Amino acid sequence: MMSPEYDAFGDTNSEFETAWTELALNRVSENPEERISKVDTFKDQLQVASKGQDFDNMDETQMIRFLRAGNWDIKHSMAIFLRHMEHTRKFLPFMGGSGFPSEIEFVYREKLVWVSPYRDQHGRRVLLLRLGKWNPDTITSKQLYTATSHLFQIISFEPKTQVSGIVIMCDLVGFGMKQLGSLGLEEMKCCGDFLSGGFPLWVRRLLFINNPKVFDILFSVLNPFLGEKDKEPCKSFVEMILIKLLTELPKRGFVRRSSRHKF
Repeated sequence: MMSPEYDAFGDTNSEFETAWTELALNRVSENPEERISKVDTFKDQLQVASKGQDFDNMDETQMIRFLRAGNWDIKHSMAIFLRHMEHTRKFLPFMGGSGFPSEIEFVYREKLVWVSPYRDQHGRRVLLLRLGKWNPDTITSKQLYTATSHLFQIISFEPKTQVSGIVIMCDLVGFGMKQLGSLGLEEMKCCGDFLSGGFPLWVRRLLFINNPKVFDILFSVLNPFLGEKDKEPCKSFVEMILIKLLTELPKRGFVRRSSRHKF
């Protein structure tokens, strides 16, 4: 266990303190003595898999992102890389089709998706998604997904987050048929594929709070697109047991923004 710590968003410092070196060993099987040889082996595998494409132009930082996602197992890391390439090919319109972050700044101003500057007691990043505040009349589902995707891209290059993973918290206050009707089947497929290995980042927890009955419909649509391993981390918190969030999330700098509740 760690104390919740402040960590600047987008921090790419690759030098780990002792506690993080130990966490990297325990969580993603990272052995500093094997690092160089495994990066070289992964690079060789990329050259074989490239088949005339530009996969072999990846730098060490990009390769380590996939190696940590695959617990430094070369075969598994390559499978994640190829899965991510396929995910990007299939769902690029949702991942970046609405433009660069500067072009969808209005989405971030609505605070629909937000990353806490405080890591939780396990060192995990916490991302808040406020689907109930989303107005589909002014922000399309594609714009919302693109904005979220850009944040995932940034935090996936944080070395600490590559090790500890993330917690996704969905606050559903206000979520109704309007939002549900604006989420199409392709969006659900994209989300399910993302959570099932389409992105090189450990999703340690997927939390839902304040979920209305209509959300059961949404989850029943999403469920078939999730792999079995991705269903286990999903937890649904009703208001009467919302206090359990205190054991999962950093209270400081986060909970007051998450919903109408105060702790």
